[in-house]
Amino acid sequence: MLAVVGDLHGEFWRFQDIVTKIEKNKKVTAIIQVGDFGYYPDRLRMLHQCKFNLPVYWIDGNHEDFELFVHHTEVTEVHTNCFYVPRGTVMELDGKTIGFMGGAGSIDKFLRARYNMHWSSLENITDEQFARMDNVESVDVLITHTPPQSVIDKKFDQSPRAFAFFGAPADWFDPNAHLIESLWARLNYPSMYCGHMHRVVADRSCRILDVCEVDYID
Repeated sequence: MLAVVGDLHGEFWRFQDIVTKIEKNKKVTAIIQVGDFGYYPDRLRMLHQCKFNLPVYWIDGNHEDFELFVHHTEVTEVHTNCFYVPRGTVMELDGKTIGFMGGAGSIDKFLRARYNMHWSSLENITDEQFARMDNVESVDVLITHTPPQSVIDKKFDQSPRAFAFFGAPADWFDPNAHLIESLWARLNYPSMYCGHMHRVVADRSCRILDVCEVDYID
């Protein structure tokens, strides 16, 4: 069994409690985190105080300091038993083939610029990163940060008024969600787990996790 955890935003003291509870389930062999891990320099000391007895595999979202890890093209241990998984990685975990594709667009990037908050274009999936899965024919589970565009359109308000709340123009869209949509379709719609939207949603084989929510893959 695999445990899947929603967005953390660098709240590693909370993550430690979540992991400790998960580890009491002796069937769980690994933990997957779906992005917005919160990998920032001022949070690393807190992360390094955590103790993980099970391996934790995390992808990036759109709230990270990408300069710290985006150059990695292989799964990288950033803390004991805590591994960053690059975009386009496919791994075997608990007898299942898992595809990983982090990255997402920040709808609030315009507000971040206004208030001098951290934002980087490295949050977006590049053609090279996306191409790493070109030869992958199928996976059992797909782990992404942003959900596919069809699920976003169906389950979330995409009106100009909703965008304006985040300071975005009426024609804003996230190209990453469209890339994830195409990947999901090409892989014939496997089960997938996402974060990013801060709300629990289930649609077809897609499961969006809320902040710090835990689910399980049998």
